[in-house]
Amino acid sequence: MKHLAVFTSVMIACALVTRATDLEAPGAKSVTLGSEIKRGHSAAIDAAAATHGPMPFDKAISAIIQQNVQNSTDTDGFMLGLAFGAWQNTWTMLSVGAAYEQVGQRRLDESDLARIYGTTFYQGFRSHCKSLAVSAEQLKELFGAYGYDPQRDDAAWETAAESKHFRDSKAGRGQQKP
Repeated sequence: MKHLAVFTSVMIACALVTRATDLEAPGAKSVTLGSEIKRGHSAAIDAAAATHGPMPFDKAISAIIQQNVQNSTDTDGFMLGLAFGAWQNTWTMLSVGAAYEQVGQRRLDESDLARIYGTTFYQGFRSHCKSLAVSAEQLKELFGAYGYDPQRDDAAWETAAESKHFRDSKAGRGQQKP
């Protein structure tokens, strides 16, 4: 009986001290622009690893965007990282000649399609950079570990996209996680 009285007293004291949580208050976990960029880039790398060819890759990127929009996790940083990763992976496909799809006995050249996707991803990447006011130095800091040099790579992409000659245009540039 004595234990019940002590237990009851402790529970009442806890109830008086405890206050209700404000469900409209912002969450305690904070994210940084850098962590969101990395999250987006990782999502693109994972999509590339799980797909083969430009069409399945584009569909996977679209699904990632839809899921993040639905979950309200489509931050500007995430979208920047995703666009960068999607552009770089598409460029890699074009550079090594992997923009082909095996359909039965036929091998379809999807390089024009990959070029269109790559250009769209590149434009999205540049648009997000502009809206976030990310400088070339900051881009090199963010993506340099992936072999990205803004001055070199942007010019190389634009030249390759204009000439439609992508073979080996990305030679020597990595896409691995640091």
